[in-house]
Amino acid sequence: VKLNPNPFGLTQEEVDLMTILATGAKRREAAELLDCDETSIQRAVVRVIAKTRARSTMHAVSLLSAIGTIAASDVVSFQKGQS
Repeated sequence: VKLNPNPFGLTQEEVDLMTILATGAKRREAAELLDCDETSIQRAVVRVIAKTRARSTMHAVSLLSAIGTIAASDVVSFQKGQS
């Protein structure tokens, strides 16, 4: 049985964006890296949240990491009290 690492049907651009955000980058930084504006980033994040039925950006990152769509090694661990 072959597992589907992208069961939510994300585009490669959406996967790339979520991988960047998983590293702890802000949306502005993601926009610079992907050579687009912050509004485009915000719209893409909203699409990913809708496709994954996540509650937030970090919830989407967690889901995508858990199923292997993005590498767990890219995900920054946020501890309480840290910014």
